[in-house]
Amino acid sequence: MIIKKMDYLDEKKVHEKAIIYKKYADETFEINVYKLTCGFNFTLTLPNNYQGKEIYWLSKGTLKQTRTGKLLEKNDLIILSPSDPCIVLEVIEDSEIILVSSEDSYSQTESNFTFLEETIEKIQSKDAYTKEHSLRVMALAHEMIPFLDLTEAESYAFVRAAKYHDLGKVEIPDEILNKPGPLTLEEYNQMKNHVDESVLQLKVHYKALVLRIVSEHHERLDGSGYPRGLKADEISPLGRALAVIDTYDAMTTDRVYKKGKKSKESLEELYSLAGSKYDLKYIQILEKLIKAKS
Repeated sequence: MIIKKMDYLDEKKVHEKAIIYKKYADETFEINVYKLTCGFNFTLTLPNNYQGKEIYWLSKGTLKQTRTGKLLEKNDLIILSPSDPCIVLEVIEDSEIILVSSEDSYSQTESNFTFLEETIEKIQSKDAYTKEHSLRVMALAHEMIPFLDLTEAESYAFVRAAKYHDLGKVEIPDEILNKPGPLTLEEYNQMKNHVDESVLQLKVHYKALVLRIVSEHHERLDGSGYPRGLKADEISPLGRALAVIDTYDAMTTDRVYKKGKKSKESLEELYSLAGSKYDLKYIQILEKLIKAKS
């Protein structure tokens, strides 16, 4: 078969820095082109329940593997398999990736991105803080990965969970989400429902590890958290890590009902709660990240 140069069959802007083009498709395979802009963080992953391999060709630009810091340059290949099903990457310079796949990868990637990004935009329309908070927490998760001994799948799950941990807040009434004063007990109980709602919205797009991390980001070591009151080792390591960076960002950010604390003050408060509420290991890693920026 010879495929002559042709126009794209379809294209979808899945992010302000990412466009996916469907170049070719028939009953046996498809060709997709990813055009990515510098500064974009993203993940490549196998289609759900796919037992084969997918090979991505970096035809232009430079990428960096988030977990290892390894640079990928023009003509490098990225091979995903069931034993190594995903990779988290950062675009160092404008890049282009070509995928030839026997699966409907275009539709899966497009639908995952568009659903989740549209939900993020719904949150933005209700509460700009939640969207910006989620992006900051995701950035901290990316920065924390080199300090953690994670597999590629765990790195992927941690970053996805960090970005989408508050999706469920789209279902919280505006008058509670943006209330300028303390919440009543009834209002607080409604607010706590956002954790289960986040898991519900994500379960059709992500596997068990992402869902578990999201479900645990308000759990605390002494069992005082929610929604299930888990204690100590009942909370996964990445659930504990997300709890630390989520809380830190909430502490340091101005809200309608409070002014954010200084970074030093927030870290001191986290340290005072180490062992009872938060895992000391992840507070120490967070402090290293903060000091490296200052």
